[in-house]
Amino acid sequence: MLSTRPTPFSIAELSRDAATIAEAISAVLAMSLETNLLEVEEVFRDAGSPVYLIAKPELTIVFGMPAWRSALDRLGMSPLENRYALAGSTA
Repeated sequence: MLSTRPTPFSIAELSRDAATIAEAISAVLAMSLETNLLEVEEVFRDAGSPVYLIAKPELTIVFGMPAWRSALDRLGMSPLENRYALAGSTA
């Protein structure tokens, strides 16, 4: 499981650039094959981050809970369904 200490996400998150954050996530997943996207999402939640992940149809990074809920609604996906999808996803 990932810890909540400073991670590669910290610097990427400061950029508020989805591509930079996605690169950091890919790097962490490549280094730690047992880690999944749900664990990455939990690190963001534990840190009080505005970054949210959506697993399907492809990894999407949004900023803020309203944007996250809106994107999930457009996809017809519940937050719980997204958590399941994140848990089943590996880079």
